[in-house]
Amino acid sequence: MCLARPTVPSPNEQCPWADNLIKSSKVDVSCYQGLSRPAALQKLLTLGTKLNIGNPWARSTSPRDALRKNLGLWKAIGANASVLSWHAYDLCLRFQGHIPEHLSLTPLDLTAEENEFLLKSADKYIAMDKYWLPPPGYPALLSPQFVQHSIREDGTDKMRAVDHLQYLNAHLATHGHRMETLKKTIPASLSVLTSFSPSINQTHIARYSCTPPHGDGCA
Repeated sequence: MCLARPTVPSPNEQCPWADNLIKSSKVDVSCYQGLSRPAALQKLLTLGTKLNIGNPWARSTSPRDALRKNLGLWKAIGANASVLSWHAYDLCLRFQGHIPEHLSLTPLDLTAEENEFLLKSADKYIAMDKYWLPPPGYPALLSPQFVQHSIREDGTDKMRAVDHLQYLNAHLATHGHRMETLKKTIPASLSVLTSFSPSINQTHIARYSCTPPHGDGCA
């Protein structure tokens, strides 16, 4: 099982434009070698802008679309099919060989205040498009939430919503993750790209606690 293989989207999430970009030939980044910094940056932006034509997320202001709105630019810097699919369709956490049985874990005991806090937090993140509402029958695992309390210096209680994911994590294959920069991942001859975007070293991971029952066996 290869943890680095591309994410396969569900039929309702599939985007023909993204699929065509992902399947197209990888950009040979040696085309930037030997150019001056301004010339390399201009060549990159020109190619990236051309590749990004038709991007359905290009004008989105949603946090979830922060990377895929510029998917053409990622293609232009040499991102492979797996990386492009992760940005377009989220990074899929793989199960260890099989999908566990459908399960709804017993809700944890919460106070009325904690329950109200979790509901308000969910509504806020859904409105911000940071939480995703799955279609009926999609989740295979419903993980409960609990509240972590932190007392500030002024004595007030700062609450934080926490997903209880021990059961899910026990069934996931080890998925090492390390934040990198272009300076580390692109040859020194292409170091002109390191200042291209402040968000270039971000990895978009979503749908973490909502486990699909079918598909390619990912969480």
